Amino acid sequence: MDKRSVLFSMLALDGVGNSAVKKLLDHLGDVNGVMRASGDEIAGIAGIDRDTASRLAGIKNSPAQGVDDWLKRIEKSGYRLYLYGDEDYPALLSEIHDPPMMLYCDGEILASDYNSVAVVGTRKQSDYGRKVAAMIARKLAANNITVVSGCALGIDATAHSGALDTGGRTIAVLGSGLDHRYPAENRLLMERISESGAVVSEFHPDTEPYRHNFPLRNRVISGISLGTVIVEAPVKSGAMITAYHAAEQNRSVYAVPGNVFSQNSGGCIELIKKGAMALSDPEEVMEDLMHLFNTDLLKERETVFENEKVSRIGRDILRFLETEPVHIDRIVQETKTDINAVMRELTYLEMIGRVTQVGGKRYIKNQS
Repeated sequence: MDKRSVLFSMLALDGVGNSAVKKLLDHLGDVNGVMRASGDEIAGIAGIDRDTASRLAGIKNSPAQGVDDWLKRIEKSGYRLYLYGDEDYPALLSEIHDPPMMLYCDGEILASDYNSVAVVGTRKQSDYGRKVAAMIARKLAANNITVVSGCALGIDATAHSGALDTGGRTIAVLGSGLDHRYPAENRLLMERISESGAVVSEFHPDTEPYRHNFPLRNRVISGISLGTVIVEAPVKSGAMITAYHAAEQNRSVYAVPGNVFSQNSGGCIELIKKGAMALSDPEEVMEDLMHLFNTDLLKERETVFENEKVSRIGRDILRFLETEPVHIDRIVQETKTDINAVMRELTYLEMIGRVTQVGGKRYIKNQS
């Protein structure tokens, strides 16, 4: 029986929650260990009674109802499924006390994503917050550090876009299932992220963006990251919940100082008072976390060719452009892409020397 089906069936059993399943997997090694175990061997682990232990031991012969349809749907969607205890499950996330047992993923989580930093903040970002979040994300991504955020409007979206603009990697953690991506305004951004990074959720793909999902989502944002940067956040906000999760997980917390008269600065001021590092330059994050980064993975990322860092939209632009100048409006028309996305890609392609703006919003492709 497929171990994905076994884990799904374990989580579907009445009286067996995420915490009990984690303790079972930790005690018995992995899903295969649970499949090999008898009811007597399972009984007593994580407070599981004999009746529940017997049902757990019988899963391999009697899986949960609907598991076949669920597995077919996952395979048809093309989503990856990362299982707690497997080698490819995010290493940092496995260290927190309540990691998701399953992580649905559109895209791919790489070993090099171990070197991750979360950048989060308010949906109602100021111009100052937007500039700071973009600067931090671009600097981290340019140094081969993966930027993690929640893909909400405001600071989160700015952080993801900043990482993509530099050709770097970014991971978006959702508070809904992958088939109900929220917010709708960021769906195009999520497509870009999945092409060169990962959009992930612990929730079944059918799950809608219920309010109670987001505090759960926030523990994954901090849990998958070595440190969390709060750019702008009111005292009572989701970003602050992420910061508190990070502190509980023994991860570093950084806060960007802001205008003392702004409500958006209240959370950062409180965090700094409680011991968070006041952040004025992205270099400070990298210096503070350098002893935790896997430097071999950082060097490995440096060997990636720039062509491989160009997104699908960027590749479409390069295929269309020639040495004769082309106006941006025609690029938008030919690539069938939103003008803001085209502008971001052109900015990045200019930065890495692939295109040149020759004036009047006209671009040419440089000869390689």
